[in-house]
Amino acid sequence: MQGTRISPGAFAMHYYENGSMAPTAFTLETMNRQLSAFQLVEQAIVAQRAQIDAYNRQPRVGLILDEWGVWDQLNGPDQQRNGQLWQQSTMRSAVAAGLGLNIFNRHAEKLFMCNIAQIVNVLQSVLLTDGPQGEHCIRTTTYHAFALFQAHRSKMAVKVENASTGPLDLSVSASKSGSELIVSFVNPKADTDMRVECSLDGKTAKSAAGRILHHKDLNAANTFENPDTIVPVAHPVEAAGGSMRLDLPALSVATVTVQMA
Repeated sequence: MQGTRISPGAFAMHYYENGSMAPTAFTLETMNRQLSAFQLVEQAIVAQRAQIDAYNRQPRVGLILDEWGVWDQLNGPDQQRNGQLWQQSTMRSAVAAGLGLNIFNRHAEKLFMCNIAQIVNVLQSVLLTDGPQGEHCIRTTTYHAFALFQAHRSKMAVKVENASTGPLDLSVSASKSGSELIVSFVNPKADTDMRVECSLDGKTAKSAAGRILHHKDLNAANTFENPDTIVPVAHPVEAAGGSMRLDLPALSVATVTVQMA
């Protein structure tokens, strides 16, 4: 995503959403508590940006969120086998990733860089390895959530207006380049399907294509035995004139590519 050009200096912020359960043992209540914390991440970005700008306006000092994500109660046997801070990623983790990435898109002008610190095995990683030499490797649900947001790269952030503002309401972000509009959605509710209708604010859609990551079980995961339990699939989208509509099942992350007239 494109943001404001800044000077080389920057402050780094870390913000983890701690969980009170083991990665594959979350309840609806404990998941809702963890995912609700992403609203606090958004508030922290706004507050930190305002604080930095109040002291140093020119040249602008950057704000980096270089550690973030879900940090669950870690399993002792897993760590003994696979190393310290090894953590399974679940459908809940994918939803968490989508919530974070939508926040970063919505506040692209405030942030210089955002990255998930742990790439392999540790906490909310995108890859998990197994075996004495790490010879087995699988893509986590978080990997697939990140892949759904890849289409936003190198595009300009677009402001979105969303009447739902609760921490577990529909989450949306958008970007554009030329006649292509990318919109990402997250439904963080485990017990509610959503019918979403978007106004394109005076623009006309020629076509739209969607992909979705979804599983009804919040503790479902990609394992070494079943590495493709949760993967993105094509998802129907209705786009005509100045509107776009799609269904978002409970616990889902989706990205839609809209070709504009």
